[in-house]
Amino acid sequence: MCLLTYHHIILSCILSQLQSGANDARSDDTCRLKVSVAEWLNGRNSAEMQARLSAKKKSERGICNDVTGRLICPIDFDWDDLEYVTCGAFRRYGLIVLFSVRAKLRNAAPGYDFSSSFFLRCLYEEEGGDPTCPEEGFLKGPLLLRVSFSPLGSMCI
Repeated sequence: MCLLTYHHIILSCILSQLQSGANDARSDDTCRLKVSVAEWLNGRNSAEMQARLSAKKKSERGICNDVTGRLICPIDFDWDDLEYVTCGAFRRYGLIVLFSVRAKLRNAAPGYDFSSSFFLRCLYEEEGGDPTCPEEGFLKGPLLLRVSFSPLGSMCI
């Protein structure tokens, strides 16, 4: 019985060290991947790039940034669509206010919840997608392909 307990303790210690090593490797991969994605997006030829993305500052990513916002925008919404709406408070003056789809998504306006869909533009070929046929081009996005092959080739597709 004492020998069995001793082996159990040794095995538990070895498993703990293996798990710790796996966690450290996963953390290193995630850190390297964040840097690689930021570098890839910064290197794209795009007129919309306002500022370089940082792998460290979360405030410069996500729906608040025009580049990353377009990538995580569901295909149900056109990120570049501008809608002209007559503002109710100023209707008698004929004031028309411009609201973009991206502003509505950022403000979570009713009917504009960007987390309501799994069909994000970054998952599609040409970073687009047809809401009427979401299977077409799905999981063929260039960023997705780069990320999926990054441990094999360090983003060198």
